[in-house]
Amino acid sequence: MYELLLQKIGLTENEAKVYVALIKTGNTTSSKVVSTARISSGKIYETLDKLYQKGFISISNVNGIKHFQTTNPESILNYLEEQKKALNQKEEELKKIIPNIVSLQKETEFKSEILVGVRGIKPLIEKLFAEAKNSILAMGIRGDKKTTYNNFWWHLTNEEIEKKNKKAKYLFIENKSKYFKQHQKLKNVESKTLESISPAAIDIIDNHVLILTYEENELHCVHINSEPIAKSFKSFFENLWKQGK
Repeated sequence: MYELLLQKIGLTENEAKVYVALIKTGNTTSSKVVSTARISSGKIYETLDKLYQKGFISISNVNGIKHFQTTNPESILNYLEEQKKALNQKEEELKKIIPNIVSLQKETEFKSEILVGVRGIKPLIEKLFAEAKNSILAMGIRGDKKTTYNNFWWHLTNEEIEKKNKKAKYLFIENKSKYFKQHQKLKNVESKTLESISPAAIDIIDNHVLILTYEENELHCVHINSEPIAKSFKSFFENLWKQGK
């Protein structure tokens, strides 16, 4: 029972065994401790030294032979008090660096999610468009979607890009629809066509990538929040943009 309690306050199994053995034997030699504690003789001096460093035992020299015995049991409480102080100090140090860790995490974190339907996707897209710091890039756009979807994107483009003087580049996969021609009239949105570049529409907004499909007339979106991935998609977009007309 005592050994388990000692282990709970931070002693190793061997340290606990040796300490309890010394309580039973009193002032004695290392060989006697090995016999009583039933531990490997190869570990005894290392274990005794650790207990000495913790203040749990004292060392004396009797006729040239080292003897060991436990100190006042109050040393256990002193040890616990020192552990508390050390833990409190670490806590205070951690509190100082937590803001930096959070900041670093935000810079390096990778997040992804799958959203379905306009209701599920709309809040995210509206937020990203509203907070966009750089030019919004979109490719794989077509006008033969449901009128509901076209109206949603048109309203978003008009309110968040055109009226707020933000910038965007839209790469369509067709140039015949009324939807395409509407965008050509906007002053803050550059529109080009590159036929059959992708079966999906892809938006790149700062460090966010949105991959959108309209499977069975249901809007699906894979949202990836990652600076390296966004940079890769931006590079891909710019290469396609050069080919567009």
